[in-house]
Amino acid sequence: MADYLEREAIRKRKSRENETVNQSEKRRARDRENKSQKRANETAEQRRARLDRENEKKRQRRELHKRRLEANEEQTNQNENQETLVLQ
Repeated sequence: MADYLEREAIRKRKSRENETVNQSEKRRARDRENKSQKRANETAEQRRARLDRENEKKRQRRELHKRRLEANEEQTNQNENQETLVLQ
């Protein structure tokens, strides 16, 4: 089953890569409408679960971004220290 889903995902990705601007706009409009209808029909419990998942994903993205910034800052500091040593 997983193999089928993977092949299907690859097929869809390739299809999106090859679509025209007009086809892309239509697909995105259709996707927005489907998403809007799905959200309109969800129960309060489903909405709460969806928002919890979205908030957790946002928290993880912020944490990853923060770690990357810290790593970049540390690398910059190391480079500056090396340059200082070379100049001395």
